[in-house]
Amino acid sequence: MKVLKASAGSGKTYSLTKEYLMLLFMSGSDTEYRHILAVTFTNKATDEMKVRILKELDKLAKNPAESDYYDDIVEHTAFKTEEKVGSFATGLLENILHDYSRFSVCTIDKFFQRTMRSFAREIGQSSSYQVELDGNSVVDAALDRIYASLGEPENAELLEILTYYAEDLVRDGMSWDFNVPLESVASTFLNEGFKIKASGNDIGGFDIRSVWRELDRIKGDFKSELRGIGSSFLDDLGRAGLIVSDLIRGSRSPFFYFSRIAAGFVEAPSGTLMELAGNPEGWAAKKSPKREDIECAASSMCHYITDADDLFKAKFGIYSSAVATGESLYALTLFSALRKEMQEVLREKDSILLSDTPDVLNRIIGDEDAPFIYEKIGVRFNHYMLDEFQDTSLLQWRNFKPLIRESLASGEEDLVVGDVKQSIYRWRGSDWSLLRDIGKQFGDLPVEVGGLRTNYRSAWAIVDFNNAFFDGRKVRLSAPRQLQDKFDLVFPSAGIGTGEITGMYSDSVQLKAPNNEDLEGHVLVEEVPLSEGKDYTLTEDLHAIGGKKALEYIKKLTESGYEYRDMALLSRSNAEVAELSKLLTDEGIPVFTEESLELGSSPAVQRVVSALRFLTDSESPLNIYLTKGRMFGNTDIKSMSLYNAVLSVIEAERNISENDVAFLNSFLDAVSDFIRSNSSDPVAFLAWWDEEGRSRKISSPSGCNAVSVMTVHKAKGLQYKVVIIPFFLFRCGIRKNHTIWCSPSLLSDQVPFNSIPVAPIKCSDALMGSIYSDDYRREILNTYIDSLNTAYVVCTRAVNELIIIAPRNSRDCCIANMLTGFLRDFGPDFDEKGIFEKGNWTHGKVDAEGASEAKESLQSTFTSVPIGERLKLTLRGGDFFGKGERMRGIIRHDIMSKINTAGDIGDALDYFVFQGELGPEDKEPVGNEITGLLDSVRERHWFDGTYDVRNEAEILSGDAVYRPDRVMVSKDGRNAVVVDYKFGDEKGGYLAQVRNYVELLKAMGYESVQGYLWYCPSGKIIMV
Repeated sequence: MKVLKASAGSGKTYSLTKEYLMLLFMSGSDTEYRHILAVTFTNKATDEMKVRILKELDKLAKNPAESDYYDDIVEHTAFKTEEKVGSFATGLLENILHDYSRFSVCTIDKFFQRTMRSFAREIGQSSSYQVELDGNSVVDAALDRIYASLGEPENAELLEILTYYAEDLVRDGMSWDFNVPLESVASTFLNEGFKIKASGNDIGGFDIRSVWRELDRIKGDFKSELRGIGSSFLDDLGRAGLIVSDLIRGSRSPFFYFSRIAAGFVEAPSGTLMELAGNPEGWAAKKSPKREDIECAASSMCHYITDADDLFKAKFGIYSSAVATGESLYALTLFSALRKEMQEVLREKDSILLSDTPDVLNRIIGDEDAPFIYEKIGVRFNHYMLDEFQDTSLLQWRNFKPLIRESLASGEEDLVVGDVKQSIYRWRGSDWSLLRDIGKQFGDLPVEVGGLRTNYRSAWAIVDFNNAFFDGRKVRLSAPRQLQDKFDLVFPSAGIGTGEITGMYSDSVQLKAPNNEDLEGHVLVEEVPLSEGKDYTLTEDLHAIGGKKALEYIKKLTESGYEYRDMALLSRSNAEVAELSKLLTDEGIPVFTEESLELGSSPAVQRVVSALRFLTDSESPLNIYLTKGRMFGNTDIKSMSLYNAVLSVIEAERNISENDVAFLNSFLDAVSDFIRSNSSDPVAFLAWWDEEGRSRKISSPSGCNAVSVMTVHKAKGLQYKVVIIPFFLFRCGIRKNHTIWCSPSLLSDQVPFNSIPVAPIKCSDALMGSIYSDDYRREILNTYIDSLNTAYVVCTRAVNELIIIAPRNSRDCCIANMLTGFLRDFGPDFDEKGIFEKGNWTHGKVDAEGASEAKESLQSTFTSVPIGERLKLTLRGGDFFGKGERMRGIIRHDIMSKINTAGDIGDALDYFVFQGELGPEDKEPVGNEITGLLDSVRERHWFDGTYDVRNEAEILSGDAVYRPDRVMVSKDGRNAVVVDYKFGDEKGGYLAQVRNYVELLKAMGYESVQGYLWYCPSGKIIMV
């Protein structure tokens, strides 16, 4: 396996394409592409790689010698002439284009989803399940269900615990509303860090009440001892006829420490107080009238200072561990209920969370041999190419590892490409240490590590600047060195991260590309002073100045020949992006942002949604106001499908601009997708639109002449002629309320920590000395690395111009301080002017082709044909009330499979109408028939929510799979009822079938199982 460590701009895509083509030509097979899997992390990177491969194959087919890869192919493969190379490339290209679905260049998520569908039966999903991208919306829906059910008897304990939580929040001076903190922690249940820690553990399996009691005892004992020391000190002082203000420094005496701890505050004695422990003479001021009394008392009271210090050294660690752990128990209490409700929400939507995919696959695959996986997905890959490997998560790697191990053991070649310096997605689960340690992953199997050191992207002034600032080896004031020194200073004996930051950047120095020798380029760093005496925070002040400075440089560069499309303003947060976008827009400068691609940002789409709201509720004053004076054609939303109603509204719009067309077409796609996964109900669609639909994005247009304003994370992998960083701060500290997942049971053998498998611990300096101190230090180190990597990525996007606006003398730990410190050593004029420059201002060149690109790519008119006029559906239920009695029974049976309670009848009917299995004219009579069936068994409580329902759930017994129509389980999980529907004639074999279901359920552990055979047409019910 080859491992390429590819720094920014070093020709990674070129190398990936080369390796792919070499594998094709070395195999000698014109179908070898079927056995190569190339994985990237974004759709854009996937498209770029596919296009690059196809273009090169086309070039090799037509004019082989003109390809940059021709010489390598001739040297290393059996194809030694242009004719042979061209002939083979022609065959490869034709085969790929005619067999495109087997051209396996895809995102990692797409590959996992493809694999997951092969295991649909194993995970209890239908093969048509949907992928839910927004995990937070599922968490919110689950929490809403939990809160709504708190009054039910089975949730009495949970209600009691949440009540305690609210009281705790009030006691701590916070709002009693526990929803916000719980929602924040609940969202972390989606994180990979939690899934890894929780793997194989029963999260709610310990006695939370007993743990609480023990934690309270630990905290109470420590505070009691500390209060005792404080109270005893004050008592002895009083017996000596003294008060604290009589002591050294009067009203600001360090001895007020004992008053605070006597009142219940928890704090360690200060350094000033500790100096007085062995110095009784220092307890009184020299001119104090009570000096003699104070010195007499001090000689016998010095021990109180050392008593407090000894108590902290001996017991504060376990006390702070108890405090941190106690705060997490509320979230753990919620976990079991939350997981159950989330599963129910997903089951109802027939969905699975995208973020769950790696974890679910990992639990299925485990350490299985690769042939097992190949068998399930129906294809065998010989070679694997993993791009952006530093962004791979541990669970994703565990799923790939058996496949790559099989490939290497078979003597095949694989490729991994990445750069630890560009790992900026740790919040999404990425683990850069996988790339660092990949050579240790496969034992004796061959792993060859190499690097791409030449920068083909940036002009030499930019390369030189980045080489100096990010050199982790020897430059005294380089960012990696400064950050490493700071960490080592704060944690001198941590044993964690020694040399880790500088080690990551030990290979950061790049060579200049030969073709860029004449491209000087320009770097400008302007240090801006922050206002003094104003009520500004650092961030607000920097924004006020940095934004205006960026505007000045944009105007200067446009005068130098650059177009807006050549420039990018990069920032760290979406809030900053919004701020910059508004500033530029107010100045009349066109702006391109990710948010500008959202459907909800389009005025045309907004008008259509307003019309849809009016048509569904024409009595609402707000809806009347929003649609005042507008006409909607002949739209009768009650008699039309949702799609056709929306289409009718769009066609009634009078002013549709070219810019509106792409948004309206994407909006129709969103409507179609919603109907496919849900129903044709406009009210439900509007609710979905408000929650998540409005955030859907259209495809990014290429070539539009606007300044790109985006976050660093969105800009990764991109390049611009001009990059401006208006807010170069990049704080290194951990943000407030940041949570890390820890394993108390692995960190301590003391009760009660040894019984808690995993806990969400809130980061603070109070964790130092606790059982979580190593995890906390590791998180600080990783946060430092995140900030440094973000700065590296943002500084390596530029081709010609890199402009940085940084604050002066920030007191925060941030990369800005390191930059200005570096430049004062690097640039002699920086102190006086506050400006550092390397190279000279460059001039832009107008790209005529680029200027017309956007115009050509836009669709200028909106055209669509209503669904009813596009095609004629052949309905499976077309003869529902005709002669097809068997088909009629099948459809009724299918409808029953979609019904949990009587309230689901309408949605079930809508689903089958939309699927074309039931005619619209049949909806009402079929609905009446189904309603009658459910009413006939009302006293049995089968359809009123009394039971938890599993429709057509699979039961595995040996090699056989059984699928009863309806299994109903009591709320306590002890008893079960199984019902099989029959819509045909009575047969004796049916009884044996239901009897078998009953025995299977009993074998599964249900205490009581009842079985029923229901002949629906006659209403006859037989108990088995």
